[in-house]
Amino acid sequence: MAVAKLLVSNNSRQQDAADHAGVHRTRVAQANTVLKHAPELAEAVLAGTEQLDAAYVYAKQRKEEQASRAPLVITRHDGRYRRPAPNAGCRDYP
Repeated sequence: MAVAKLLVSNNSRQQDAADHAGVHRTRVAQANTVLKHAPELAEAVLAGTEQLDAAYVYAKQRKEEQASRAPLVITRHDGRYRRPAPNAGCRDYP
């Protein structure tokens, strides 16, 4: 978790941070997910009261929930963005 915090503050690559700390890049990626999507658990992981694996599972679920609520953005052929119509994809619309 400490490595991931340094990664964020220094804009380092995950692999570089993992190599420097002597841990696998996957662990740094998991810690980074916890920092982004469940920051309240990051301190608990650092304090040793929460395991990184459990915090990662929770953060991953939160990330997926946030992604499912994100508005769909459609790109037009000219590269500009537009929002879909409220009834887009609705078969009940006449």
